[in-house]
Amino acid sequence: MTRDMVDRFFPELLDQRGVVTNRNRPIEGPSSSSGSSEPTTTWWATERTWNGSAYECYLCHKTFRSLTALNAHLGSPAHGDKLYHCPREFGGCGKEYRNLSAILQHIEDPGRRCGVRRFDREVDRIFDGLTNSRKWLTGA
Repeated sequence: MTRDMVDRFFPELLDQRGVVTNRNRPIEGPSSSSGSSEPTTTWWATERTWNGSAYECYLCHKTFRSLTALNAHLGSPAHGDKLYHCPREFGGCGKEYRNLSAILQHIEDPGRRCGVRRFDREVDRIFDGLTNSRKWLTGA
């Protein structure tokens, strides 16, 4: 399962109310009903990104020792939309995240300072659904 698939699957099936999914940033892409697939934008760097001392990201100007590392950065969610947020309605801080694993780490962090309530029924329902879906998908 790809990160893109998770980003589409999670809000449609597990977070329809938008508790942790940022509904102001809709996820667009291939229409599953038409069966066609639209091209996905993919970023990659070439040797031309060498600035004389390092490989430089042309989007954020962060530098990397190797072209492979720069391309890994470009393939990561580093420049993606912030699709998830810590739910203010459950005492959260509202901080936004680019991927599901980041919001999960934030919510599950025992040393969190934002005040998001632990074991709230709605939050538990969403993440229990994610765990059960992962088991179904992986067979684990």
